[in-house]
Amino acid sequence: VVLTAWIGPASQTCSNHKPLPSIPIRSALVDDDDDAPILFGHLEIQCRGYNQRFRHVAAAFGPLASSDPIPAALTRPSHLCGVAGVERRLSGMAAIVNRGGGCGFGDKVLVAQKLGAAAVIVLNHKDKEPERMMADPAFRINIPAVMATDELEAAFDEIAKDDICAVHGATLVRIVYDPIDDNYDTD
Repeated sequence: VVLTAWIGPASQTCSNHKPLPSIPIRSALVDDDDDAPILFGHLEIQCRGYNQRFRHVAAAFGPLASSDPIPAALTRPSHLCGVAGVERRLSGMAAIVNRGGGCGFGDKVLVAQKLGAAAVIVLNHKDKEPERMMADPAFRINIPAVMATDELEAAFDEIAKDDICAVHGATLVRIVYDPIDDNYDTD
């Protein structure tokens, strides 16, 4: 099965960003179930000549993302615990938020969803590996969410030194899931 969930308009891609092929995975993993296998993958950050990958773990809630590139932006405030004071437009973008701030993972994703985000990437605490995020099953989350290491924030800071990449939405992210088989380790 190849992912076909759509999370961003194709018109957002630039001619210098070459999409990579989709990776086959089991679609049955889209499940708000504590017993569902943990799904790993990587984020590919692209802008002009910059192309870097970061590991991620998919949330146990919401749909899976397509592997199409979409614009991404660090949110301000960085924890995104509420809509008040949000300084950046998120419509159609992957919102990159920090863990913590007094709210849960589901709360962050719901706020981003209300602000029109196409996906959410939660940055784990410094020097911590990404982990699977959980949310209240009553939340109606309909955008993909993953957790990555905090190294992604430093990468965005580096990218921002380029005048073109610094423009809000000029940097693209692809959310890619690792293929799994019957021997996939769920621990």
